[in-house]
This record gives sequence, C-alpha cells and structure tokens, in this order.
Amino acid sequence: MKIKFAIIIAISLLFAACNEGEKQSDAFGNFEADDILVSAKGQGELLEFNITEGLTYLKGEQVGIIDTLQLYLQKKQLWASINSVKKKADNIDAQYLVVEQELILAEKTKQRISTLVKTKAATPQQLDEIEGKVNITKARLKSFKTQKSSVLQEINVLNTKIASLDAKINDCKIINPIDGFVLKYYKKNHENVIPGMSLYKIAPSGNLILRVYVDGEILHKVRNGEEVTVISDIENGKLYEDKGKVMWVANMAEFTPKIIQTRKERTKLVYAVKIKVKNTNGRYKIGMPAEVKF
Repeated sequence: MKIKFAIIIAISLLFAACNEGEKQSDAFGNFEADDILVSAKGQGELLEFNITEGLTYLKGEQVGIIDTLQLYLQKKQLWASINSVKKKADNIDAQYLVVEQELILAEKTKQRISTLVKTKAATPQQLDEIEGKVNITKARLKSFKTQKSSVLQEINVLNTKIASLDAKINDCKIINPIDGFVLKYYKKNHENVIPGMSLYKIAPSGNLILRVYVDGEILHKVRNGEEVTVISDIENGKLYEDKGKVMWVANMAEFTPKIIQTRKERTKLVYAVKIKVKNTNGRYKIGMPAEVKF
C-alpha cells in the first residue's frame, strides 16, 4: 500500500508540474512558412526547370528558362529593320552634302551677279533668278533635315521595340526570389506555361512563422516588434527556449482553430498572433507545435 501511495503521489506531483509548466506559457500554436508563390512571367515551353522539393535555393539563382526562340527571331527582324533605316539615313546625309555644295555655289553666284547689277553688267532678272535658286536650295536642305529627323525617330521606335523584347527575354529566365527551401512545384521540363501560371512555392530558410492564439485577457501583453520567448520540445521530454519577435497581431477576434485546442477551448474567442523565429540549422519544421511567453 505504501508503494502504491508513493506512486500515486509521484504521478500527482508530475501532473501538477506539467500543469504548472503549461500555465507558464501564454499561448500555443504551430510553425508555418511565410511562403512565396513563384509564377511564370514569360510564355512558351519550359526548356529547363531545375526545382526539387525540400532543397534550398539562393536568392537570384536561375532555376529555369522558358523558350525564347520566337522572341529572338523578332529581335533579329527588328535589327534588320534598323540597318535598313540607317542606310536610308546615310542616303539622306549624302544628298544633303550635295545640295549643301549647290547652295554654296549659288550664293557665290548671287554675290557676283549682285555686283554686276550695280555696274549694269547684269540684269535684275538674272539676280532674281539666282535668288530664287538659292531659296529653293535652302528649302531642299530643310526638307532633308525633316526627313532625317523622321528617320531617326523611326530608329528610336525600333530600339524601343527591341528593349521591350529584351525585357520579355529576360522574363523568360526563372530567377529564385529569396533564400529558401521549396515546398512544392507545379510544373516540369517541357511543359508550356503562360504569364501568371504557378511554377513553385518557396519558404524563407532563415525564418519561420509561429502562429499562436491569445485570449483577450493577455492581449494587452502583445505588442508588434516585441521580443518573446518561444518554447519547443526536444529529446527526452526537455524543452528548448528560443527568441522570437511579434510581427503581426490580428485586429479581429476569431474562434480557436480546431486543430490545436480541445472542444471546450474551441468555443473561446481569441486573437491570432504571428511571431518570426530564426530557424537556425533548420531546428524548426512546418507544423511543429510550440509555446510562447510574452
């Protein structure tokens, strides 16, 4: 009887200690990922798509490419158009130089005739004719300048189209947006994609989000940016304490989620809180339970 009594006392003390430990925590929840859904920006066949679930990828790393052949051919056609327009511009320059020399000669002739008219060695009609020629030549030069300006504008338009194609070609490179691990992928090599189509989901490798729920009685303790203590299980029933930072507090109350509380607790109104926790050496996993002290 003494042994049974001692066992009962020990069990009671153990439960009391556990209950006391639970009372020390202000909230309970599970880790989740603040994931990013990476979508295609280009359109075409996925020539390469090197994504594996669970693996970590670096920010800025190219993980795939969409076929750019059609875009490249369009760009090549535009370059050919630019070369054609440049030849047109060169032809205008050549004609301008010829007419410019004609103007220089006509102005010299005008000066001579003007002098001869004063000595009555030439008639006013001859002076009028040469003045008309000078004016016509100047008009032709002005026309060439207008044509050259129009041609240069055409080149600018073509260059803008090439820049647009370059941007589309660049969008065909699938660049990983963050340092993180892949949760899931939705496409494979040689499948066709369009802009906005989901390719894969990735979560930051450096941090995880602990979502907990607090009741109104302790909501006053919770502040954005505040450092809190995060408690999680480790081997042999021990607890591991870490630091986290409150990054979001819900403005509206909700019922406690069914997955983490008893039926009695689920009827309570609580406020969701997100806490950012540094995931050193991958200690925490998505879905892992944890507790918080504010």
